Parts: sequence; C-alpha cells; structure tokens
Amino acid sequence: MPDRFASICGDTFAPALALRALGYLAESSPLARESLGACTQVFLKHLSELLVISPPMLDSLARHPEWIATLQSRVEGREGDCGAKREF
Repeated sequence: MPDRFASICGDTFAPALALRALGYLAESSPLARESLGACTQVFLKHLSELLVISPPMLDSLARHPEWIATLQSRVEGREGDCGAKREF
C-alpha cells in the first residue's frame, strides 16, 4: 500500500505530509489499513489533504477506524449508507 499512497499523495498540495498522514492512519490499526485499502484513489487524495490540514481528524480516524468507511459512503453519496441527503 505504500506505493499506492505515494502515487496518490504525489498529486496533493503537500505530498510528503499527505503521505505521512495516510501512512500513520494505515499503521494505527488493522481495520484502518483494511478500510483505506478499500477506498478509491480520488477519496484517498481528498482524505490525505484533509488529514494534513486537520490533525484532529487524523487523530479521530486513528481512534475510530470504522469511521473511514462511513466517511467514504457520505462523500460518495451511496444510497442507504449515509442517511438523509440534504438539498441546499
């Protein structure tokens, strides 16, 4: 997975920081590693950028790796996985 993360993070605004954040999250637990492995490249790119600008989000996801799949479902708007959709 490190090679996959490196190629994804290379397109972010802070490649080294993004790679370090994803690596830290992947090493935090087996569930986190498995969840990240199931994520799309686009989602991982955006997640890695979020983790760089929000260290509290990185800490929260490391403590609650089950949130990774929930977050991906919400971002990608899968029906039935994320509750009600909001219209703005």
